[in-house]
Amino acid sequence: LEVTDSDNKAKTKTSKSYYCLTVPENTTFKKIGSYIRITFPGKNGYMSIGSMLNKSQIEKFYRHGYAFVTDTKVTYDYNDGTSKITSNYNVTTTLKRNGFTNETILCMLPHQWKNSTDDNSSFATYTSVRGDLKAIESNSFKTTSEFAGLLPTFALPADSQFDGEALLGYLNQLEDATKNLNPAGDAYWEGKNLHPLGMGVLMADQIGVTDLRDTFLKRMKKILVNWFTYDGKDDISYFIYNQNWGTLYYEQSEFGANASICDHHFTYGYFMFAATVLATYDEEFYNDYKGMIEMMIRDYANPSDNDSEYCRFRDYDLYEGHSWAGGYADNDSGNNQESASESLFSWVSMYLWGVLTENDTYRDAGVFGFTNEMEAVEQYWFDYDKDNWIAQWPYDVVGQVYGGINFYGTFFGGQPLYVYGIQWLPISEYLTYYGTNQTRCAQIYQGLLDDTDMAIEYAAIDAKNEGKSDEEIKKIRNDYTRADTGWQHITWPYLALTNPTLAIDKFLKNDTKVQKTDNALTYWYINALKEIGVRSSDYKITGIGIAGTVYYKDSEKKYTAEVYNPTGERKTASVRDNKGKEVGTVEVGANSLISFEIKGKGFSYKQMSAPTIKATSLASKDV
Repeated sequence: LEVTDSDNKAKTKTSKSYYCLTVPENTTFKKIGSYIRITFPGKNGYMSIGSMLNKSQIEKFYRHGYAFVTDTKVTYDYNDGTSKITSNYNVTTTLKRNGFTNETILCMLPHQWKNSTDDNSSFATYTSVRGDLKAIESNSFKTTSEFAGLLPTFALPADSQFDGEALLGYLNQLEDATKNLNPAGDAYWEGKNLHPLGMGVLMADQIGVTDLRDTFLKRMKKILVNWFTYDGKDDISYFIYNQNWGTLYYEQSEFGANASICDHHFTYGYFMFAATVLATYDEEFYNDYKGMIEMMIRDYANPSDNDSEYCRFRDYDLYEGHSWAGGYADNDSGNNQESASESLFSWVSMYLWGVLTENDTYRDAGVFGFTNEMEAVEQYWFDYDKDNWIAQWPYDVVGQVYGGINFYGTFFGGQPLYVYGIQWLPISEYLTYYGTNQTRCAQIYQGLLDDTDMAIEYAAIDAKNEGKSDEEIKKIRNDYTRADTGWQHITWPYLALTNPTLAIDKFLKNDTKVQKTDNALTYWYINALKEIGVRSSDYKITGIGIAGTVYYKDSEKKYTAEVYNPTGERKTASVRDNKGKEVGTVEVGANSLISFEIKGKGFSYKQMSAPTIKATSLASKDV
């Protein structure tokens, strides 16, 4: 079938499209006006339509057109020894006509063919909103990616500029800012309360301030237990299981989590992180609420295909490679996802829970989801290779990815700070994956600055056209939110991925302008990156009950391993090179997060004990 289209309103350009229509023998086609009447020879008619690039492909599409896809399946295998995750994409077909092939034609998306060799046999390339699709004649393909590890945060920074007393002051600000938290009806905002408390626990524990650590743990437990229990009609903070929908939700939701099953992975990712941190220190909480905690996983990222209560990977699109935030795609442009980073963080939380519980099912699912989604985010939200977006796209980010379009903006405002910043939160160690390509990461930050300058100019022009005075226009320029005047707890840690020296300078000069719940984490995060450098895949950390990552600081030619043992017993981790060969081991104490320099081969390190650190205030003499 040849179709000629007018490509513009003036109808001065035309293009031709070609389709292969595969039907039963003796099917008749009759053109009636602008319609085509198709008459099948019997009651069980069928048709497949293949979009061809040109007429010469007709024989190829004809051969494959009778292989009807009846099922799809994505499986994965994580090799802890090599830190490789293999994803297998398979389809099942039914052959409609004898004498033809039972193989269909599959298209591989950029995040797939860039991590595969199966595209070597591709016979055609299609243009799409996601980038080039490569077509192969097959019922399967596979991708292989490296997993470079994940941590809840960094080990205690040892950078000379890091001041333990300053950190203690910031942690006290966090304590003060969270002492009067009221129960929230919307679990998403409660998750936002939980995240800084969880980070506060980890930081306070590492500097030996156990009273603050325990205060944060008590506040987290109060919030989580409140949500995990129902106290009657006056309770506003509780979860509901809907048997008809097969989902877990909460009564009050600003974003449609209740009525439309939206944003479950965003929300439950925050809860999972907090629950994992709390369970690390509180065995009673773990024993009492383990089932409820894992129910959240089963709702948004259930790895099981045989669960009578929850579906498999509710939010994650196994083919597209990323999650969707919309519950049922109620938009002409398809489903959508705004915050790629909150989606990534939901995998981080699942992975850390799997490490803590030594449950390989959850750990491996976390590796699978995070690794594939990070690949997709880099391709579709940031175009890391600069070969997916159309040349006319003027930005360095997509604010919202829809099934059929890319959109620059957010649901809560179009300012560039929000469009970029919503892809960089919450702040946690996983964001350092963005920095493995230092050039592109720096370009994206510059894109925020350039877009902000342009937006300010447009705002000034609009104000002038509206007849506003020069003084009013000046105020609009001065008040416009920028990377250094808003969301600094997000922008400066992102800046630290490529320029930690500049980031810490900005922070130290303006720490009073950072929101009090995030000062400590911002300070910790930037100092850690200043010390250890950039995430590296040259070495991997492996082991049961162990999480670890490796960083490289080029100026010192130094590799630093950071290893986390959240369990209640000592664990031994292997340090392996990028070929999977063990170069050394480290024994880590229970419930510890440590760092050490990787030197040579055949080493065997042992953490003698978890460090106890005392800091004395020079002003008050308090210990």
